[in-house]
Amino acid sequence: MSVDILRVLDANINRACEGLRVVEEVCRFILNDAGLSDRLKHARHRIRDIMETGRLLPHRDSENDVGKGVLKYGSGARTGLQDVIDANLKRTQEALRVLEEFAKLEELGITPERIGEIESVRFGVYTLEKEIYSAAQAQNKLRK
Repeated sequence: MSVDILRVLDANINRACEGLRVVEEVCRFILNDAGLSDRLKHARHRIRDIMETGRLLPHRDSENDVGKGVLKYGSGARTGLQDVIDANLKRTQEALRVLEEFAKLEELGITPERIGEIESVRFGVYTLEKEIYSAAQAQNKLRK
């Protein structure tokens, strides 16, 4: 099994979970919505369970990651809460799509059921996105 592929999985699991955690904090502390916060937390834990992250950690090589420290397009200042939510939900959705595609590689031996679970989490995040924006708009937390 390619160590490079394991690094892709590890990086995207972390990316997806970090994005969810940021939005979870928005729902918990700014929107004061325990339901949304709990669902985001559950999604985060589910990703780590599905992908069995323990086997990936030994292959992590953050020190030599050529993308580390490079300012990405759109990763600069946030002008408001909406930008924070947008950036982190998109980051999560994209990372989940990467996980879904790489999980299909036969050499990884990931079952179709687990691939379906990744897809389910991704679509769940799309649904959560709509609900988070509805909650934020109802509380006038987003810019006009």
